[in-house]
Amino acid sequence: MGFRDVVLFVGYQEIGNSLKSNPARVKEYIDFSCTQTVTSHLQVSWCTHFVHWCVDRAGLTGKIAKAPLGNKSTGRMLEAFPKTTNPRPGDLYYMPVVGGKTTHHFGLVSDVQGDEIESLDGNSGDWRDPRTDWTTKTGGGIGGGMVCLNKRKIVEIATFLELVPSDI
Repeated sequence: MGFRDVVLFVGYQEIGNSLKSNPARVKEYIDFSCTQTVTSHLQVSWCTHFVHWCVDRAGLTGKIAKAPLGNKSTGRMLEAFPKTTNPRPGDLYYMPVVGGKTTHHFGLVSDVQGDEIESLDGNSGDWRDPRTDWTTKTGGGIGGGMVCLNKRKIVEIATFLELVPSDI
């Protein structure tokens, strides 16, 4: 079993976690990955923090730098891994726009299926799912998603990043 398999195994164990269903775990993703203290986790887009946490737990410790929130959080992914045009399960992907909204989303490639990938994502999912917290009395937050699997069209993905050159 190589790093790609282990990263996905770690991530699959987290499916369904959200700030609503398992707030302690999602706060762990964010707090592990961040260089600053976070007080309002619902206001943090945590997709990169989930990816960082999975990669670290899989044994690639220190591969991704800890970062403050914002564009430094997403930029560190592009600095940590080489780009690839041949995505494989366990690689990372970047979508600046998801569903017509600028989100700067990062996730893991779970499977490649023709012109689509199955993705393993943190802070994603349908707003109608009871495990998400996209709408709250205070207006919701950008951190209201959950860990889930999605289908993504390859043409909508800006960049694929290679986790490791070969499946060690």
